Amino acid sequence: EGTLRVDTARILVVDEADMTLEYGFLEEVDAIAGKMSTDLQMMVFSATIPQNLRPFLKKYMRHPQTIQVDQMHPNNPQITHVLVPCKHRSYAETCLSILEGFIPYVCLIFANTREEAADCAALLRKNGRAVVEIHGGLEARQRKQAMRQLENLTQSYVVATDIAARGLDIEGITHVISLGFPKELDFYIHRSGRTGRAGREGTCFALYQQQDEPIIRALKERGIHFEHQQFKGGRWQMLKPFGQPKPKKNDLIEKQIAISLNRNNEKVKPGYKKKRAAEIERIKRKRKREMIQKAIQVERKERYKQQQRAKRESKE
Repeated sequence: EGTLRVDTARILVVDEADMTLEYGFLEEVDAIAGKMSTDLQMMVFSATIPQNLRPFLKKYMRHPQTIQVDQMHPNNPQITHVLVPCKHRSYAETCLSILEGFIPYVCLIFANTREEAADCAALLRKNGRAVVEIHGGLEARQRKQAMRQLENLTQSYVVATDIAARGLDIEGITHVISLGFPKELDFYIHRSGRTGRAGREGTCFALYQQQDEPIIRALKERGIHFEHQQFKGGRWQMLKPFGQPKPKKNDLIEKQIAISLNRNNEKVKPGYKKKRAAEIERIKRKRKREMIQKAIQVERKERYKQQQRAKRESKE
C-alpha cells in the first residue's frame, strides 16, 4: 500500500542535518521521528551544527555523544583566499570575467541557490565554457549525465550548490569560486577546503557585493586572510586591503598639493598652469606608489603571521 511502518524501526539516521534544516525539511523529519519508538536511537551526521538545529536534537536525544572527525583548520596555509568585488555586475558575470585570469585543472564554483547555479552554468556555456552542473533542480537523467562527466573529468568547471556538492569526491580541484557567501560561516570554510588538499596549493576566489561585507569581516576575525584583487585589462590588480577606510581630503597628498599651489614668493612665469598640473600629477603618482607598496608589505606580514601561527598549531 506504499505505507512506511516507521513505528517498527528503532534507529533513525539523519544525514546532512544542517542542509536538512537549511532547505526546510526539518518538519518532515520531525514528523517521522515523532511516530517512532520512544527508545529511538538517532544518529545525526553534519558538517556543521547550527543553533537552530539544536532544539531538534535535544528533543530526541538523551545524553548524546558528539564525535568530531577531520577537523579542518580555516587557516590552511596552502589556500590563498582572494576577494573579488562584483561592483555593478552580478556574481555570474563577475565569475565569467575572471576565468581568463587562471588556468584550472578543476574549478569548483559554488552558488547559494539552485537558481543561481543554473544561471551561472547557462552564462558560462553561452560564452563557450564546458560546464558540469550539479544542483537539486536537475532531472534524474541530467543528474546521471553530470555524475558520469564528473567521474571522467571531461570538463574543467563544475557549478554546484552546497547540498549537491556534499559527498562529491572530485580529485584535482585547483581553484574554488564562491558566488557570494553562505549564511553559515563554516560553509565558506568547507567550500574553500575543497582545494589545497594533500599538500597541494589552491586558490579560492570569493566574489562579493556590499551585502557580503559583514560576513567577510566575521571570517577575518576567525583568522582567514583575504587578498583583495580585481581582474582588469587582462591582468590581476592588487586593491587596497578590504575594510581600509578611504583617505580623507586633508591627507598627505592634499597637503603636498596645497604647498605646491601656494608659492607666493615665486614670480609667475609663462606656462605655470601646465607646470602646476604636472606637479600635482607627480605627487598623485608618488602617493599611489607608496600606498601600493605599503599594502603589499601589510599583505606579506599578515601572510607570514598566518603561516607561523599554522606551523605552531600543527606542532601542538
